[in-house]
Amino acid sequence: RGQRPAVLDLYRSDMSEEEARGRRCNLLGLESRPPLHALVEKSMTTFDDREKAYEKKFALDQDLKFRAEARRNKMLAEWAAAKLGILGDALEGYVKAVRRADLEEKGDDDVFRKIRKDFDEKGVPIQDGEIRQAMSEFLAKAVTEIEASSDQS
Repeated sequence: RGQRPAVLDLYRSDMSEEEARGRRCNLLGLESRPPLHALVEKSMTTFDDREKAYEKKFALDQDLKFRAEARRNKMLAEWAAAKLGILGDALEGYVKAVRRADLEEKGDDDVFRKIRKDFDEKGVPIQDGEIRQAMSEFLAKAVTEIEASSDQS
């Protein structure tokens, strides 16, 4: 009746599950490891966190794109209005018309067509490449301005 075998000590009722697992692992010569479900749960949490981070980044990118295109359209409308001779209250109306044109379809072609049509109707001799270049430059400027304003806040 001397010492009890180590195997019997594995499942004492006063032991926590963690302690019992550690003893089983030690008895078998293994290092103590968390249960598999804990590892799966941790990796799922990491995956969920990563997925949420990508969703958040996507939403921020979409917001930046929307704001940059709206700002670009305003600059483009002001540029086109100067070439078309539109001033005063009519300028504000023209900016709104260009912004509305952007809602017709996805992409930039609807804005380009609006500006191209207005130049053609007024007989302003501007090449398509010049309009597209202005669109690109104004978009780059808008992104720079938005990023600069978000860095300050």
